[in-house]
Amino acid sequence: MIESNIDSKKYKYKNLSEPDKTKLILSLYQVFKSIWHGYSLDQFKKTFFNDNYIDDDIYVFTVEKTIIGYLLLRTIRIEMDHKIYSIMRISANITNQYLGKQLTLIPTASSGIKFFLKTLVNKQYFAIFLTANSPSSYSAIINRSLFKYPSPKKPIPFRYMALFTLISQRLKIPVKENLSFVCQYSGIKLNNETRKAMKWRHSPAREFYKKYCPNYTSGEAMIVIIPLNLFTGFCEIFHQIYLASIYKIKTLFGLLR
Repeated sequence: MIESNIDSKKYKYKNLSEPDKTKLILSLYQVFKSIWHGYSLDQFKKTFFNDNYIDDDIYVFTVEKTIIGYLLLRTIRIEMDHKIYSIMRISANITNQYLGKQLTLIPTASSGIKFFLKTLVNKQYFAIFLTANSPSSYSAIINRSLFKYPSPKKPIPFRYMALFTLISQRLKIPVKENLSFVCQYSGIKLNNETRKAMKWRHSPAREFYKKYCPNYTSGEAMIVIIPLNLFTGFCEIFHQIYLASIYKIKTLFGLLR
């Protein structure tokens, strides 16, 4: 349970039957197309449910059995400089009425912590990979994470620029020329209702985002990675536990808006 009237359910995508997979994808696409125009069901399936991932966890958020959002947590492995990187890709869409409710905070944090600890046992390098499709989503990522690239405060290290390129190539993400951290999906547009529902505040993070993704309402988005090692990983764990605790306290006392 996320809030008193919002339920969440977790699915292990690879364990579903083919009919159940088809039914779930169609349900999630209904949420997606209520926010974005110009992306077909076939494009949605090829982008978010292809065979590149070795694991898929899906959280579905509902109100009175009506789906109001979802969170996809998927895993790939990439080799770079003779090192194996386990990459968790995070994607989410929430309908306009429930934007800002932080529905994805706790499931993202808990899944990220479990995955990080699993990669430590397997002696692999670990990174979280997200696509920020608006100034608001990028600002949320920046505010929630301690270690992230690109960032308005520090340049991207060269080794991570190479990781951006490998991720986009592996997942066939169309990136802009000379900007491996900015992708461009042609033909897709953010609908007017969602644009109005977003909170348009000025901040360094939002201005940084708009500098590199001026056409974000037309399918332009920023790829963000959170590279972790033993030290930074445990720093992120404690930071996420802190954020989740604050969220629960605010929920308990009715302080969320």
